Amino acid sequence: MLLTQRILYVAAFDAIEPAVTAQVAELSKALTATVHVMTTAGPRYQLWRVGSDAEASARARIEDVAERLRGLRARVGETLVVKGNLATAAMEAAPRMEAEYIVIGAGESAAEDPAYVRTSARTLARSARENVWICKPEAEPALQHVLCTFDASRGSADGIRVSTDLCRQFNARLQLMSVLHPPPAGMLGGTDVERDEAEQAARRALHDQRLAFLEGFNFDGVKLARNLVWADRASPAILAEADKHRDGLLVLGVSGQRRFQSMMLGNTAEKVLDACPSSMLFVK
Repeated sequence: MLLTQRILYVAAFDAIEPAVTAQVAELSKALTATVHVMTTAGPRYQLWRVGSDAEASARARIEDVAERLRGLRARVGETLVVKGNLATAAMEAAPRMEAEYIVIGAGESAAEDPAYVRTSARTLARSARENVWICKPEAEPALQHVLCTFDASRGSADGIRVSTDLCRQFNARLQLMSVLHPPPAGMLGGTDVERDEAEQAARRALHDQRLAFLEGFNFDGVKLARNLVWADRASPAILAEADKHRDGLLVLGVSGQRRFQSMMLGNTAEKVLDACPSSMLFVK
């Protein structure tokens, strides 16, 4: 079972906010989780110009979001209006609220460009310690399909566990996808026949290794499909599959421990973040 008890919903008052709020409400009900709602009154350096009017306006709008969540039968906790950058404020608030998830909309431009993700959502995906759920407007609020990518890492193991529990709570279908890289031809010596045999043996070994990795998980009660794909690069294959399920959720287990801020997620996850047409969940 998921241990999630609290969700921090970072509300942005744009054209897709109603769709995101509906998704958050369904998540709250499925996980029996309390939703804390927060937003900002604007960057600190601008507040001397906009003053209390901006804060009062933000307070009114966030209370409206909270009321609509209640109308959708979500559990609503604290509502919070802070000053400063949206992503920074969320990362400061989440530990205090003991939130396991930070949920944020991808931004209103995602209605026209499904791959669009606003800057604050990108920052949270890279830097927040909590799991980060980025909602796209096409997503089905009552989740029906989860695409979870995996290799053999600890991060992907956490992603599988979270995906499995989500599918149980939503009665959704789980598709586990792993991209296998063909062995480099230069590493295989001998005659053409010997090289072909060596390549086939290497492919079988990697294929069997990935399937063996899944044996350590409990998928009871989950509608499950396993998809192992051969490709030189992982991100195009993952994005092509995600494009088939724009109303679903793509889950990536990531370590979040990288040297450079722009590559906190790793090369494949960064490329997916840049171009994924569906909602995304980054499991930390």
